[in-house]
Amino acid sequence: MSGLRAHVVVERPGFRVDVEIDADAGETVAIMGPSGAGKSTLLEALAGLVPLDGGEIAVAGRTVERAADPRVRTPPMQRGVVLLGQDPRLFPHLSARENVAFGPRATGMPAAQAR
Repeated sequence: MSGLRAHVVVERPGFRVDVEIDADAGETVAIMGPSGAGKSTLLEALAGLVPLDGGEIAVAGRTVERAADPRVRTPPMQRGVVLLGQDPRLFPHLSARENVAFGPRATGMPAAQAR
């Protein structure tokens, strides 16, 4: 199966995020809700920036995180999920071109090809 299949459970002080998502490859999913509902927490968990307290995340048929035994926790850079936040978070010492080339370079692509 391709796409995203996830049951995300994250405990936060005062609330619990418990969301299931099943999206086919190429499908667009909108996450909406009031401030404080857990939208950012959900997206951060999918990207691997916040660990799951329960549930499981699979990307393109590969389990990238599972809270139950046997525990799986794939590092963010190996998940195939990108979280682009509202803040640009660019490297200030790099040009715009170098910032764009950073991702491919981090995966081993030669500099000339990444540029």
